[in-house]
Amino acid sequence: MQDRIPKGMAAWAWRSDKRGVRPFHIDPTQHATVVIDAEHHEVHEGHMYHYTYINTDVDIITPVQLTLTTPAEFALGDEWSSAVHGGETYVHLAAEVYASGQVQVDFREGGTVTGGVDDTAAIKNRNRDLKEVNLQSTIKTGVSLTGGTLLSVAIVGNAGNPVQRAAGTARTGLEWMLDHDEDYTLVITPAQNDTLVVVNFDFYEHIHKDDWAEENIMSENV
Repeated sequence: MQDRIPKGMAAWAWRSDKRGVRPFHIDPTQHATVVIDAEHHEVHEGHMYHYTYINTDVDIITPVQLTLTTPAEFALGDEWSSAVHGGETYVHLAAEVYASGQVQVDFREGGTVTGGVDDTAAIKNRNRDLKEVNLQSTIKTGVSLTGGTLLSVAIVGNAGNPVQRAAGTARTGLEWMLDHDEDYTLVITPAQNDTLVVVNFDFYEHIHKDDWAEENIMSENV
């Protein structure tokens, strides 16, 4: 006998239960509900990405400038198109900067971004089975930024004379939820020439679950 969806139940089908019921998973030893955090879930979905930038010779007059450009409001690839889900796409970003000497790290929104080299191909999907599926954000290195709104500033490491400088790292404790179709530029200015700079971006492209059309949600997309 074919399973039927009970009256009033959401009209989607899970692989584990075609009636639309997704069972909770319980730990057998503690009888506690098994859960994962939201960022971990984004990895499973294939929407969590990682990007690394390395420059071994940054000078005072040529700071590192990396720009991440977010996708339009309704643009997360064909599989997640607004025609299917009608959902808004948001990018959530956390950044880490390492430097061999003192640097100032500015994080700016908007402004006029010109030039640069497209380095989007270097972005990696943290779900290695899915690779770069659905990636919509882009990254450019070596851009020129004019203006923009300063969102945050940090000083990393210490500086003395060239043989006394000390390395340091900085990482945002909380992620930034970025605006649609906008440029976000990390500007890293060293206190001394010949500074090693490493930048790590971890970000995910997220659709508001409340915006999904229930009749179109399938288990492999949740």
